[in-house]
Amino acid sequence: MPDTPSSNLPAPARASLFLDFDGTLVDIAPTPDGITVPDDLADLLAMLDTALGGRLALVSGRAIASLEQHLPTFQGIIVGGHGAEMRGRDGRIERLAGADSGIADLHFWATGIEGDLAGVRAELKRTGAALHFRQAPQHEDALHAAAQTYLATHPDLALQMAHMTVELRPKDANKASAVATLMHSPPFVGHPPIFAGDDATDIPAMDHCQTAGGQAISVGGIHAAADIHLAAPQDVRRLLKDWIV
Repeated sequence: MPDTPSSNLPAPARASLFLDFDGTLVDIAPTPDGITVPDDLADLLAMLDTALGGRLALVSGRAIASLEQHLPTFQGIIVGGHGAEMRGRDGRIERLAGADSGIADLHFWATGIEGDLAGVRAELKRTGAALHFRQAPQHEDALHAAAQTYLATHPDLALQMAHMTVELRPKDANKASAVATLMHSPPFVGHPPIFAGDDATDIPAMDHCQTAGGQAISVGGIHAAADIHLAAPQDVRRLLKDWIV
């Protein structure tokens, strides 16, 4: 019998798992609020958390508040804002020092861009702002130029490009650093990390996990050097179910 993707992973009892959300666990939608969360996703995450002994974390560009809205029963660790904020198992949220500095000005700028460019959607986060242009791809160059202009006077921020999105986030926030922090903390210590993602924002975290003796799962062909390649979120969910059965 040929190997299945899940058979190429270490047993859950020996591993740590880090999962992106949009495009990895759920299909990407035209707007952040337009996603459909599969009915069985909450149960799957709960089973994974148990099988992994708590060594499960969602690592997303979304704000923690947004993930909590879509996954209200999830009790595990959540990393939001590309690593700018983290919710522990006790429910407490910690943020990078200065992560929300100047956030009112950033939100004002992003809202203004949304008003100026028809079809662009501003997603205002506790630690940043994202401008989605999936419904207005003709504005990509204008958004990139506007972001660069804003960055010129706000050196504490960084430009983050994602699927049809231009985002400004704290310069020190990134998914790889968040994963590294967790990997040095119990219960993750000593358990090889697995990261699943679908976007360029996930590649540094994938690379970090591979360097640390773990594996990377690429969704939609984003990372040629990944250990496992899957086409879509439904394939990720199927792999994870097979893995813990």
